[in-house]
This record gives sequence, structure tokens and C-alpha cells, in this order.
Amino acid sequence: MTPQDQRWALAGEAAAFHAAVGDLTTPVPACPDWRVGDLVRHLGSVHRLFRRVAEEGWTTRPGPVPDDPRPQAGDPAVAAWAREETRLLLDALEDLDPDAERWNFTPGPQVGAFIPRRMLHETAVHRHDLEEAYGRPSPIPPDVARDGVLEFLEVQLSRSGPWPDEPLRLDVEVDGDLVAHVILEPGEAARVTPGGPVPVAAPASAVTGSAPLAADVVLAGTGHELVLALWGRRPLAPVATGDTARLAAFRGFART
Repeated sequence: MTPQDQRWALAGEAAAFHAAVGDLTTPVPACPDWRVGDLVRHLGSVHRLFRRVAEEGWTTRPGPVPDDPRPQAGDPAVAAWAREETRLLLDALEDLDPDAERWNFTPGPQVGAFIPRRMLHETAVHRHDLEEAYGRPSPIPPDVARDGVLEFLEVQLSRSGPWPDEPLRLDVEVDGDLVAHVILEPGEAARVTPGGPVPVAAPASAVTGSAPLAADVVLAGTGHELVLALWGRRPLAPVATGDTARLAAFRGFART
């Protein structure tokens, strides 16, 4: 997906989120200890943060908003406040250069393209959380979910630091397509490469001569199933084959 594709998809997911908001006191099973009001306030806050980054040109994390006007989670006004923050974010993204220098919280490229992608997947997963809280969840669209799987692997794993365990290789298949290899070496950051043969530059423990070793674990399913499992909304075991005893180490490593 291009940044423009992601912005358009974000608009749709955000509209569905705000349309689904009902009783603010309803518990949200996917976010323990939260009620719907907490989820709405959280998403509005995240949208506000990255609207400020996009619009105001921040290259470091923005400071706090003076006299913060955010309503509390139990205040009925929080729904309208969050909806307005989403509108302002979408407006800011319309004019954002994907290559412009902009802060984000990862060790990866600090550019504008990060923002529509991260905001899309933040919103899509929380839209599902919200609908599930009311007992009527709808799937994350296939193109969004597929990009969400890749975003988790490419972006979120980069935040996890060095792999603390024995070497581990995961292959990830979305709707039958091998989309990524994840190579985890002791003391090193995760390496994520596109689906296909493991590159020659892969560590020796992941490659023997020119023939790649079989993956220790394969994660396979629909994009919707995988993105929910990667983000801890579902267990990994139902979408995993291979040495599934290693899943606990991966789950502990992958920051959510």
C-alpha cells in the first residue's frame, strides 16, 4: 500500500470506529481494564499526537499540550473530541510529504510515510477491538490486514531490541503467499526480508551454503487472523506450525 492508499483506508477505518461508539462504560476484552471511553480517548490521543508531528513538523517527540483539553474517558464529550482529532489528522496527512523528516518512536526511518501506515493499523485493530466489545466485530479488510502483518514485522519488531534466545527463523504466509522471513539471531535485532529464498547475507545459522534451512516456525492464515494474533488479540498457536514451543519466546520478544 502507498501512503495515499493508507490514508484512504485510514479514513474508512476511522469512520467505522467512530460510528460504532456507543455506551462508553462497556468493557473492552481486547484491552484489559479498559472500557470503551478509555479506548476512544486513547485513539483520539494517538491521532492528536501524530497530527501534531505531521502538521507542525516535529523531528523529536512533541512535548505535552498546554492546558490539555482532552475530556476524561467517562465524559460523553470524549467521543466528539476524538472524532474531531481524527478529522484534523486526516487533513494533516493530505499535505504531508512521505519523505519529509518527521519523528516516530522506532529506530527506523524518521519520515512522514511512517504516519499514515501506523495510524491505519492502530485504528484498524482498535476498530475491531471496539466492535468486538459490543459483540459485532467485522473483519479487517484483506489489503489492510496484509499490510498490517508486514508493518508489525518490519516496524514493531524493530522496537524489541536484541533477540535474547537461541536462533529462530519464522516464515510468514498470508492467504497462501509467503510474504516474509523473520531471522532472529542471539544478541541481534530482528531481520525481516521479503518472501522467497533467504538472502545470501543471512547469518550462517539461518543458511547452509546457498540452500536456506527450513523455518523453525511458520505463521500462516488470513491477514485478519495473523494481524490479530501478532497484536495479541488471539493466540499464535492456531496459526503456527513447526516448533511451536518457541512461540512463547517470540511472543515475549515482540512488543505490543
